[in-house]
Amino acid sequence: MKIVFLVIAILCFVVSPAYAGKVTGKITHVFSGPGFGTKVFFAMDTEVSEKPACQINTLYSFALDSQAPGADAWLSMVYIAYSSGKSVYVEGNGECNHWSSIEDMTYFRLNP
Repeated sequence: MKIVFLVIAILCFVVSPAYAGKVTGKITHVFSGPGFGTKVFFAMDTEVSEKPACQINTLYSFALDSQAPGADAWLSMVYIAYSSGKSVYVEGNGECNHWSSIEDMTYFRLNP
């Protein structure tokens, strides 16, 4: 029984927490192109907090796949926010699957 508690205690210290980016701000860049397939990237004017280790890109903050379910709505919101200069709240999922150095977006809200 002591060994079980010891293993659990060690795992609590060894396992690092997973981070997912969060930010409130304005979109400064939107980018895509034929070399990136269906991926769309955007940058924020505010530093993203709690970025995952994979997020090492210094310009673009989040990525999304324009063919994913719900992507039409997300892209519309991204373009509205960028064009109007409205503030948004964005969260990532802590992974960089769409592009190896840019966090995947999982939540997007237009602020009033």
